[in-house]
Amino acid sequence: MNYELFRNFALWYNAILRMKTYPLLQSQLGVLLQSMQHPESTQYNLPVCIFMPLPMTRKRVVSVVQRLVDSVSELHTRFVVDEQGEIRQWSDLSMQIPVVSRNCTEAELQTYVHDGFIRPFDLFGDEPLFRTEVVETEKSICLLADGHHAIVDGMSFAPILTTAFAKIAEGGSIEPQPYGMYQAAEDEVASFGTEAYQRAKVYYADKFDGHEMATLSHAKPGTIGRMGRCETTVSRSVCDDWCREHNVRPSYLFQAAFGHVMSVLTREEQVAFAVENHGRNDRRLLGCVGMFVKTIPMRVHANPAFRVIDFIRSQREEVKDAIRHTGYPFTHFCSDLDMKPGVMFNFMALHGMEERVRFNGVSFRVVQPVRDEIDSDLSVIIFMKGDDYEIRVESSLVMNDEATLRMVADSLKEAVINMMAHSELTLGELDIVSTDERNALMALGSGKHLDIDPQMTFVKAFEQCACKHPDNIAVVDSESSLTYGELSRRSDILAQRLIDRGVCPGDFVGVESGRTTSFPLTVIAIHKAGAAYVPIDLEYPEERQQYMVDDSQAKLVVDSQFIAETDFSQDATPIDLSTADDLAYMIYTSGSTGKPKGAMLHQAGLWNFINEST
Repeated sequence: MNYELFRNFALWYNAILRMKTYPLLQSQLGVLLQSMQHPESTQYNLPVCIFMPLPMTRKRVVSVVQRLVDSVSELHTRFVVDEQGEIRQWSDLSMQIPVVSRNCTEAELQTYVHDGFIRPFDLFGDEPLFRTEVVETEKSICLLADGHHAIVDGMSFAPILTTAFAKIAEGGSIEPQPYGMYQAAEDEVASFGTEAYQRAKVYYADKFDGHEMATLSHAKPGTIGRMGRCETTVSRSVCDDWCREHNVRPSYLFQAAFGHVMSVLTREEQVAFAVENHGRNDRRLLGCVGMFVKTIPMRVHANPAFRVIDFIRSQREEVKDAIRHTGYPFTHFCSDLDMKPGVMFNFMALHGMEERVRFNGVSFRVVQPVRDEIDSDLSVIIFMKGDDYEIRVESSLVMNDEATLRMVADSLKEAVINMMAHSELTLGELDIVSTDERNALMALGSGKHLDIDPQMTFVKAFEQCACKHPDNIAVVDSESSLTYGELSRRSDILAQRLIDRGVCPGDFVGVESGRTTSFPLTVIAIHKAGAAYVPIDLEYPEERQQYMVDDSQAKLVVDSQFIAETDFSQDATPIDLSTADDLAYMIYTSGSTGKPKGAMLHQAGLWNFINEST
């Protein structure tokens, strides 16, 4: 055994025990625990590349950045597990964060950023959780910075890379913050025993009772995949002028548009999603470096009858109400209510949050590299970018594909534009597709012209076939078969029994049948009675089957026992109460909240489909 190494480790560990440590903010803890599940992933890295004009020398940039990182204690954060198994944090100012200096070509830089600079952090190791390099190319000097999201957030880069950089470059210094991330974490832990915390807990339990966080994805939550990103822009001056005229904030306009788009895409009036807040509502934290982001659950009612302007203004109260209850962390919300994170909205177009750095009147270009893999569901982030608001939509491509990201980005842009142009319309009247896209969809959906009898139904067509070919085999299963004539006769008998049991035109009738001749027999009989069928898969859980019966208000359910009890030996009287305007069926599919939703089709649509298919 290397006793000298063991002795040094023991001295270091004893120093930690004597060092004052702090709890983690719940936002930090959530990121840390997620990151620990995927230690080889860079999804919680926050890399940034700042391109500076060549007249600013590499040596000077290195000197300024080194003084900067040495001055910010939060960048020296370490994590340690105490004797009670709790993860704690402390600032190790003896830990060096070297500013690496190198030069290369522009082409080499692009490769190096993804293949060399952005790499996983060892959360409990000896290396810092923040790294930075200064790279000189033939065109510019690039400052590379990357921090783990457990110790810094996106807003941290604004004070670090703008105010602090400029202050040090001009000969100033950075004073320690009297109140920062560590003190805020202590106060947060202390708040968990207060009445305010309990009130917030009850508030969220009541507000989200019976609701789940919206998602457009069918993948398992938290599935890691390649990161996808789509972007589009809206004129900042147009938005700002409209918001001033109508006395609303741009954040409310964009959040209202997001809520409306999610409502349309999920087919839910009540939409639950998460909103990220910078977490610096305490003025003592303004300008502080750290991970303060708070994830706030929101539920909005996108009633199609609401006026657009009223819906936008309602976001103000929704946000204020939510902020009043931010003492109840999102991690507790998910744990206590068994919630899974879904889609997320983040308005980062705040003062001082523009994605560029200015020094001596010169703007530096800022680029946020796309990370290799993430496990996030769809996130919409609004940035200020030059003269525009940039709508940035990101997701794991396993959770949502690129077509979905593009659809959401374009729909959100159109929603913002149309909300401003038609604020007196109702949400139900508001378009979220552009004129060009609508025309393209109409052209795509028009199809070829078919000469179809508008009064024809599936039952009428079936009876015509039965008259022409009564002895031909119509349906077959593993045990039996029925001719067209016999299927017609039996369906008349079954239809009469349904009518005798109270089934009327326009009613729904559940069908519990496997892949047997009984299924088409039952469907035709239901149509002959003028009703619509609701297929109920026998492999579904009993709770889901019962939900479909109750939600559809099915008059009755036809199962194998019902068929077995029907006397098909009796004489049949032809019956056909179906019309082209009747519903043919309602099929339940899983929606964004996990509850099945009924999709309906009329007899005319069914007949059109049959004609198009044949």
